Amino acid sequence: MTLEQAIHQRWAAYAPLNNLLAADRLTTGRALRTEPPHATLRREKTQTVCHTNDGRIDEIGLRIDLWYADFGAGRAVIDQIGAAFGGCSLDLDADEQVLVVRCTNQSDSQHDDGLWQFTVLLSARLYLPLSDEP
Repeated sequence: MTLEQAIHQRWAAYAPLNNLLAADRLTTGRALRTEPPHATLRREKTQTVCHTNDGRIDEIGLRIDLWYADFGAGRAVIDQIGAAFGGCSLDLDADEQVLVVRCTNQSDSQHDDGLWQFTVLLSARLYLPLSDEP
């Protein structure tokens, strides 16, 4: 399972968040939906922060953009994203593990058409074991 798949899975499993915005309204990469509410998830950057004798730890920057017509409803989703992901760990494939996810920043702005855009930046520390392959 990829990091993005694990985020989708946790979103769907965390009822307070999924009840406000269903996980099927969250897309990875560019959004194909034009009708709000919807959200997009994308990787911003990856940086190795530590090498260990059995692997390495990467810091992965993630961005969630959320579009909502109603400020209060969008704000409630942002609050639940923080509750669902702040401080969590996630299991991935082949002994890979997200050690911790942190919410590092959030913002909101209103577009000329009245639509609200909310942005949450996440930072995930990912443990990657050494590969046996050359």
